[in-house]
Amino acid sequence: MDILTEKGQQSLRHEDRMLVAIKKKYGVDIIETDKDSPALCDGFMVRNGVTTGVFESKCRNATVQDFKKWGSWLVTYEKIDGLAWMSNKLCIPALGFLYSIPDDVILMWHITDREGNYKFEFRVEKTITQATINGGKAERENAYLPIDKAQAL
Repeated sequence: MDILTEKGQQSLRHEDRMLVAIKKKYGVDIIETDKDSPALCDGFMVRNGVTTGVFESKCRNATVQDFKKWGSWLVTYEKIDGLAWMSNKLCIPALGFLYSIPDDVILMWHITDREGNYKFEFRVEKTITQATINGGKAERENAYLPIDKAQAL
């Protein structure tokens, strides 16, 4: 299991740091999904016992400037599609959180509204990318979320 490797554990520590910052900024609790399973989302935001959002979160060893140069954040389309489905069924917005490790900056995308409608256009393309944090290659449909739709927290 990738999460059990040294790289996986290091990524988990970065993600924990990011989620603590999100909790503090928005005054929410975070309920995470099991890291050992391919869940449709990484977690839920909850305030006063009410679910207020569903999210995908990633940590990358790239600067905000790198993402600006690339023009987007690459996320598997299956994850984005799953977020939109959950957003629609649960009547909550879907969010994407990207932690730039070198900059110690969190970028956030409001991916859907409460009905699961995408809030912006993005490109979907089948590409070969790194399979997991530990390497390998995988061909899959990827979504490219425009960097100009992100806000820094």
